Amino acid sequence: MEDSTVSGGYKNVASGSASTIGGGKKNTADSIYTTVSGGRENYAKGMYATVGGGAQNKATDWDCTVGGGDYNLAIMHGSTVAGGHGNVSGGYCEDPEVHEDPPFASTGKWATIAGGHFNTASGLGAYIGGGGTEDPLAWYGEGNTASGYFSVISGGYKNEVGTSGSYSVISGGFENEIMGDNCVIPGGFANKATGSNSFVFGNNAIGVTNSAVFNWGGGTGTVYIGCNDLVGTTERLWVEGSARVTENSYVDGKLVVGTVTLPNSSLHLNGSMATAITTTSPGEIDFTVFANADVTLPGPLTCRGRIYVIKNVGGVPIEVNSTGGENIDLDTEYPLAPLESITVQSYGSVWYVIASHLF
Repeated sequence: MEDSTVSGGYKNVASGSASTIGGGKKNTADSIYTTVSGGRENYAKGMYATVGGGAQNKATDWDCTVGGGDYNLAIMHGSTVAGGHGNVSGGYCEDPEVHEDPPFASTGKWATIAGGHFNTASGLGAYIGGGGTEDPLAWYGEGNTASGYFSVISGGYKNEVGTSGSYSVISGGFENEIMGDNCVIPGGFANKATGSNSFVFGNNAIGVTNSAVFNWGGGTGTVYIGCNDLVGTTERLWVEGSARVTENSYVDGKLVVGTVTLPNSSLHLNGSMATAITTTSPGEIDFTVFANADVTLPGPLTCRGRIYVIKNVGGVPIEVNSTGGENIDLDTEYPLAPLESITVQSYGSVWYVIASHLF
C-alpha cells in the first residue's frame, strides 16, 4: 500500500495507508496509520491501532493498543492491553466454547488491562490490573471480568464486576462478585455485593444496598453495618457471633443482645449478663463492689446516671462516701452493716440509694 512501511522480518504485510511494521514474522498492519512494531502473527486493523510485539495479538478498532504478550485483544475504540495472555479489552468472547476463531462482541470504549491471564474488561472505561486465572486450560473470559462502566479489578483470581456494577472496585482476592453500582470489595474469598453502595470484606460475606458487611470465618462472626435484608432486619448494626468494643461506641437507637423479634427498649437483652467486679473503690469500668473496708465513690458530677452495687462482705461495718464529700442520700457517709448491700446511682450532684438489702 502507498506510504506503508515494512522495515524487515518475514512475510509481514502493511496493507493500510501509512501503516508500519518494524519487523518480526507474519504481522499485519491492515488500516490507515496502524503500527506493528514486531513479534509474530500480530494484527493491527483499527485506524491508529498499535501492537508493540508479542504473538497473535490483535488491535482491531480505532486507537487500540496491545503492548505485548500473546493472544491479547483490544477490540473497542481506545481500549488497551499492556501485556499478559489471552486478555480482552473493550469487549468479550461471545462463545468461549469455540476455540478456533471465537466470536467477540465490542462493548466498552477506553477499557484497559495491564496484564494477567484471560482477563476481560468489557465495560466503558473498565480497568483490570492483572491476575486472572492460573488454570493452564483456561480460555477467554475465565479470569477476572470487569463489565461495569469505569469498574476496576486490581488483580486476584476469577473476580467479577457485572454490567450493573458501574464505578465499583474489587481490589483482589478470589471469586468475589459485584452486581451493584458504587460497591467495594477489598479482597478475600467468595464475597458478593448484590446491591448498590455496599462494602463487603472477608469471606463468604454478602452485602445488599447501602450496607457494609464484614465476615471472618466462612459464615460465622459476621458484622452487618447498614440495612441488610439477608439477616431479616433493617437494623443499622447486626453482629453474628461475639463482639467486643475497646473504645467509645455510640448507638443512636436500640441496642439488642440475643434474638429479639421486636425490641422495645434502648437496651434489650435476651440472654445472660456479666459485669465487672472490684474489691476496692470503684472506677469507670466497675459495676459491683465486694468490699470489707470503706468505699469511696467517684464524684457524682463526673458520671451522671452511673450505677454501682456495693456489698459489705466483711465481718465489721464499713462506710461508703464520695470523693468530693457529696451526699449519699441525705448524708456524706452511708454505713453498711456486714453482708448489707446497696445500689446507688449518680444524679449529677448527689448519689441516691435506689435499692438496699440486709441479710
